[in-house]
Amino acid sequence: MKSLKFFLCIFACLAFLSLESFAQATITGVVTDRKTGEKLVGATIRASMDGSSKVITGTNTRQDGAFKLNLVKSGKYTLTCTYIGYKNLTLSVDVKDKSDATVNFNMTADVMGLDEVVVTGVASRNAKAIADVSVARIDASDLTEDQNYNDLNQLVTGKIPGVQAQVSSGNVGGGTRFTVRGGGGLNGNGQPVIFIDGVRITNSEIGASGATAGIDVGGQGYSTLSDLNPEDIESIEILKGPAGAALYGTSGSNGVVLITTKKGKRNTDYYNVGVKYTTGWNEQHTPYSDDKVASADVANSIFSDGALEEMGLSVQGKKGTMSYYFGYTGRDEAGILYPNEFQRNSFRGNFSVAASEELNIDVTANYVMTDGVRPINDNNITGWLGNVILLSTPFSFTDSTAISNIYDNIDNNRFIGSLSINYLPKWMEGLSSNITLGIDNMDFNNEQVYPPNFNYSGVGISGQKTVYSRNQTNFNINFDIGYDWQISDDLKMSTGIGSQLFTFQQKHFSIFVNDFSSPDLLNLNSGLTFGSADDWRREYREAGVFFRQDVNFKDFLYVTGAIRQDYASVLGSESQSIIYPRLSGALRIDKLADLGPVNFLKIRSGWGQSGQLPGFLSADAVRWASSNAGPGVGAVLSSIGNPTIEPESINEIEFGFEAEIMNAYGVDFTYYMQFATNSIVPKQNAPSSGLTVNSVPTNVGEIQSWGFESMFYATPIRTTDYQLDLRLIVNMQQNEIVNIGGEEIIAGFGLEYWREGDPRSSFIGQKLVGASFDADGNYIGPELSDDVEYLGNPLPQFTGSFNLDFRFLKDFHFTALLDYAAGVHVFNFTRRFQAVFGTSVEANNASAALAELNPGTDEYRAAAEEVARWNPNVLSNFVEEADWMKLRELSLRWSAARTLNDLMGRKVVSSLNLIASVRNVATFSGYSGIDPEVNTFGSRTQVSRGVDFLTLATPRTFNFTVNFTL
Repeated sequence: MKSLKFFLCIFACLAFLSLESFAQATITGVVTDRKTGEKLVGATIRASMDGSSKVITGTNTRQDGAFKLNLVKSGKYTLTCTYIGYKNLTLSVDVKDKSDATVNFNMTADVMGLDEVVVTGVASRNAKAIADVSVARIDASDLTEDQNYNDLNQLVTGKIPGVQAQVSSGNVGGGTRFTVRGGGGLNGNGQPVIFIDGVRITNSEIGASGATAGIDVGGQGYSTLSDLNPEDIESIEILKGPAGAALYGTSGSNGVVLITTKKGKRNTDYYNVGVKYTTGWNEQHTPYSDDKVASADVANSIFSDGALEEMGLSVQGKKGTMSYYFGYTGRDEAGILYPNEFQRNSFRGNFSVAASEELNIDVTANYVMTDGVRPINDNNITGWLGNVILLSTPFSFTDSTAISNIYDNIDNNRFIGSLSINYLPKWMEGLSSNITLGIDNMDFNNEQVYPPNFNYSGVGISGQKTVYSRNQTNFNINFDIGYDWQISDDLKMSTGIGSQLFTFQQKHFSIFVNDFSSPDLLNLNSGLTFGSADDWRREYREAGVFFRQDVNFKDFLYVTGAIRQDYASVLGSESQSIIYPRLSGALRIDKLADLGPVNFLKIRSGWGQSGQLPGFLSADAVRWASSNAGPGVGAVLSSIGNPTIEPESINEIEFGFEAEIMNAYGVDFTYYMQFATNSIVPKQNAPSSGLTVNSVPTNVGEIQSWGFESMFYATPIRTTDYQLDLRLIVNMQQNEIVNIGGEEIIAGFGLEYWREGDPRSSFIGQKLVGASFDADGNYIGPELSDDVEYLGNPLPQFTGSFNLDFRFLKDFHFTALLDYAAGVHVFNFTRRFQAVFGTSVEANNASAALAELNPGTDEYRAAAEEVARWNPNVLSNFVEEADWMKLRELSLRWSAARTLNDLMGRKVVSSLNLIASVRNVATFSGYSGIDPEVNTFGSRTQVSRGVDFLTLATPRTFNFTVNFTL
């Protein structure tokens, strides 16, 4: 018995000591806005031991702004509080044994996002306050709280300095074009490379004029960016040119778009369910006017409102070592012109697992199914617009029943996924390594049917069917190792090495048959006449290795030097690789001296090189293709390449500064210059050479570009119940072709040129001098200039936007976005063909007025000048100044959670938002056409831009949304 009591005594003592050793001290506190005193909900608190950067615990503030951290042992801790829209705040606390501690955070608004960590290159991230290159960042999840977006283009438009995003037509699901700092060099399609969670994705337009393949419906293709669901996107960062994107190699010469999707927070266990529902419609933005279009009433009658509906469900949370995000969004949208439709079902699952204190694993997976139906338009006599705008008797080319029965359906199944492994070993603090594997697989199918028993010009009444399919797979591996050196208290260095590998595989198949005996039998085997069939495959590979060295002195001087060596399978046999360097630096002036109300001032400069790869067959000396002719099947010469071909090389220099005054006003300004050399120009073969293919790619081109981008911020009002944020963007860009080997590249219906001494894609032609008269004073035609002259450019010289963001009565939020372009010209080919077919009211009135006057009089001569102005054979007559301003977005949101919870007397929802929004509210322009932003050649051609030929204008869109989080 005594031994049992002794044992129990010992056990109790051990238990007491055990409990004592695990006694927890607690840190509590509240996070508030320094100026307004408002409690900040959802702020993140992270704790680490003094002298260590490793986070040991973390949490988020509750609805009352309070937080609580349970710590295992006493000691000195560093606490960091972060919250979107506020500057990071770090405080120290000494936790005594068994004693609780209190730490309160008073946060200062971050108007310019200086504490946001942004990408400054491959495997390189820094706070924007010390970033040494121009980087733009969008918090997409905030934007989708106020507006419903169909695609990436709408999400980006008007929100990033130096970046212009636009669609080429009003088709839902249509092509999207980015113009970054004027469009880069001469080669390629001028588009940035896009990564989603480390996956390099396909960014192309299929089935447009000038596209590599697909079924043409008159100019407007399908954008692969339409597959991306804006509701899944957390943030977007853009590196705008070689000065910042050199380490991305030839892929980054036109900029780099880095998209991060939503993930679960890693600080504390939680579970959220979000539901979002949107309904609305698209409607005709600008009706055709009867003072310009003879058949305006009929033209306007073909349009109807297109309904849209979107339903989204998301689950986000953390349990133990795993955080996660699941999302589904289904969108069904109709355009304004039958039968334009677009459906997208997007499923996403993102997982993050802290496998150990040293190892983190991230997995992202996105499966998208899209369906689209395109109407026929642009340069096509079986299209709606050509049959109502050009004809005094509408539908004389093709009757309306026949047009409405044309079927052009697209379906695309796509998977985008990544696996990232991040290793931070405890045995060497400062060392980090990361490997990311990404895949983008797309299975695209397009079917077009002209059914029998309808009369189609060029097809007849027997019907026609075309099928096109494309299977494409992108696979990339990114690997990097970094080490952070703490040389002294003042000097830090970071070294990084790594590589990027990318493979691209594409398979195409197309077949065309006609002569169907019955409209009920439209499978390919039912076509009695075989038209053509083809299949082909292409593949190329890129690889790059890089080295980067960063130096940070006291957080006021930051310098980066880097170099990348690139390899690509499409390079010539005599130029297997190319080297791209980068050098940049930033200096924090505000850390050198007290600048009074200027609380932040940084100057920066950067230089970098990048380029554009040659085309797929440019390096092949000779390439043959099969041909099926009367004698049989044989081989014919299809292309002549250049084994010495090299990538286009682009050097960029940028200078900039950022300043913030009184934590409420700011400016971000960058001036840049780009010099593209070795641009690839097609050199014509002499007929005497016997080379029957037209041209050989040659490195002789040069183009220079320069301009500035600027953004001005202001928060003049900030109280508990009211806040006003203003943002103004002003951009300028110019370019000049220096050398294209004496050649002239002509496109755009013979009026658009690449010519030395002019900007890229300029409109060039003989100008109208006036009217010509015979000896009796009769008008005999237009008089033109002797030489061709520069008429204008489709790339705007000035672009920008103004954004207003107003929170009032605490729970209401109003936003407005106005954007503009100036110094832009459009070739209005629609108006020209109206004059040809006699449906231009202005041209008809001019001719009628002339017929009523007597030759030789001043009135007659003035009327003749007007008739000459409308002569359709003078193409320069139809190049117009097309400066525009658009009220792009309006939205009003009521955050009703507080009201609902108060009414119910308990917490029912974490958030509840009721939103009304409009896109493309109004357009102000002197352009005589309907929409100055469209392009009949689609969104990818680099030469033919700014041509409006029977192209569907973008619609106005109304959205009504409710979303809530449990």
